[in-house]
Amino acid sequence: MEKEVTAADMMAGRERRAARQRELLAQGGSLISFTLNIPGPLKLSPLWERGFNEGCRLIEARLAQETWPVKQRSSYAEHTGYEAFWLLDAPAPALKRAMVAVEDGCSIGRLFDIDVLDGTGGPVSRSDLELPPRTCLICGQPAHVCGRSRAHSVDQLLARINGQLQYYFLQRQADRAAALSCRAMLTEVSVTPKPGLVDRHDPGSHRDMDFYTFIDSAATLTPWFRRFFLLGAELARHEAGPAFDRLRFPGMLAEADMFAVTHGVN
Repeated sequence: MEKEVTAADMMAGRERRAARQRELLAQGGSLISFTLNIPGPLKLSPLWERGFNEGCRLIEARLAQETWPVKQRSSYAEHTGYEAFWLLDAPAPALKRAMVAVEDGCSIGRLFDIDVLDGTGGPVSRSDLELPPRTCLICGQPAHVCGRSRAHSVDQLLARINGQLQYYFLQRQADRAAALSCRAMLTEVSVTPKPGLVDRHDPGSHRDMDFYTFIDSAATLTPWFRRFFLLGAELARHEAGPAFDRLRFPGMLAEADMFAVTHGVN
């Protein structure tokens, strides 16, 4: 069982983070400091670690779109939570805008706390850039208002956080399954030559189909593969019979869509 964090632990954790920030900023540059917004006395879990790693991946993806040199990267997992730092040669206001894009451009970005510090150690805020404040995870009101009044319980917040993370990763898995299914279909039909079968140059023994009907059917079926993946995740603990009953009608609809684009060709 994870160790609960006390107020003294959190204070010590903030002091460690501040010391790390000072040490990095002494080298010159602007600093990204990334943590998760996790309320309550527990700060570590496999799901939260996965969310933290995803946040790091998205930050790296955003930084890759710029030409700012990254001078140093570091990350830590302590019982007070996960944290990561990037020291860059970059103008702090522009870097903050880039990190706001990460927070606002991802469905789990509200769980990210991405601070940007300038060369003096001063934070660049959203208000400094005339950007709107962050909203509450639950009710959509300004986050600082709900936080100050403790409008929502820790249990409510954790339920929302865990639900958002689980949904996010399930959707990503579904997207990947659908993309791989489409890729497999297109790769199979693209293998050339295939005597007797449809390939890029010849329909083989199939006079009612060609390479392009395969492309049309793959494109049409790809969203359905995503839906089937999600249905499979939902029905994973069901018996096979009821699960197939739930899948049968969507399968018929997928087939109908395929027939519509291929003019009746299976």
